[in-house]
Amino acid sequence: MFAIPHMLAGAAIGQRVRPVWVAVPVAFFSHLLLDAIPHHELTEIPSLVPWSEFVNVFASLVAVGLVLVLAEPRPQRWAMIVCAVAGVALDPLDHAGPAWFQRWFDQSWLTGWIRPPHNWVQLPSVQVSLWFGFLTQALVIALALYLILAYRSPRREPPA
Repeated sequence: MFAIPHMLAGAAIGQRVRPVWVAVPVAFFSHLLLDAIPHHELTEIPSLVPWSEFVNVFASLVAVGLVLVLAEPRPQRWAMIVCAVAGVALDPLDHAGPAWFQRWFDQSWLTGWIRPPHNWVQLPSVQVSLWFGFLTQALVIALALYLILAYRSPRREPPA
C-alpha cells in the first residue's frame, strides 16, 4: 500500500485510542492488517516501475502533509502524528537503508521478527484487478478520513 492509507489509519488510531502507549503499537500493527487487504503496488505496473520511487516519495509527502493539516486543530495532534509515523514505519524499516542496515535489521533480536510477517501478509496469493487493487486503498483512505473528521472529543465538564 501507499504511505497515505497507512499514515491516515495510524492518525485515526492516534486520535481515538487511549492511552497513547496502547495507540502506538496498535497503529504499528495496523500496517500488517492493511497490507493483508488485497491491493496493488506501483512495482506491479510495468510502465510505472521507473517512476515508482518518485511516486512513493511524493505520496509519502502528501501523506505527511495531510496528517499535519488534519492533526493541527485537534487536541490529540501529537498522538495522531506519532501514530501516523508508527503506522507507516514498517515499510521504511523493512525496505529502506543501506545493506549493512538491512543485515542488522534481519539479524537483530529487536527487529528480526518484523520482516517475516510483513512479507507473509503481502504474498500475492490473491490476484485482483488493477482498479480493485487501488479501490481498496481508496476505501481505507476514505474510512480513515471519516473517522478523523467525524470524531468529537468527549467534553469535560468544568468543576462546579
